[in-house]
Amino acid sequence: MTVVNPTNEAIALDNFHIPALLKFMSSKRSIIEITKSQAPLPIGNCYWNADRTAKDLGGTIQLGWLITIWPGSHITAMHHAVWRSPDNILIDVTSGYTPWETSAPSTFLPDDSIAVDLKTLPIIPNRLFPISNHQATKDF
Repeated sequence: MTVVNPTNEAIALDNFHIPALLKFMSSKRSIIEITKSQAPLPIGNCYWNADRTAKDLGGTIQLGWLITIWPGSHITAMHHAVWRSPDNILIDVTSGYTPWETSAPSTFLPDDSIAVDLKTLPIIPNRLFPISNHQATKDF
């Protein structure tokens, strides 16, 4: 048995899989690159982090999907929230799982089609888009 460690990374905006991914996601919007906060808030709390930042600094929450790619395997869309500043600039205010995810820009697909209630824990499944026919990808 071979052990494979995931190597998710931000997807390049010119990746040739993006048109098929957007169709899979039923989205007419584009994936965009957004800046990470210089002082990111706790991981796993993106909805509350964006809400707190909006309350403290003005602006609103922007819901959507954090898009990452595991090269040679699949693209992951994880439901996510970022802060829309009063100047209409999107900023990811939540820490990432790895140092690169905390410092590198996020690749984000805005999408307001799923409502989130901040009084309960949202459980929104990731969406996985295979880019490989490998059995390990199919099994995953």
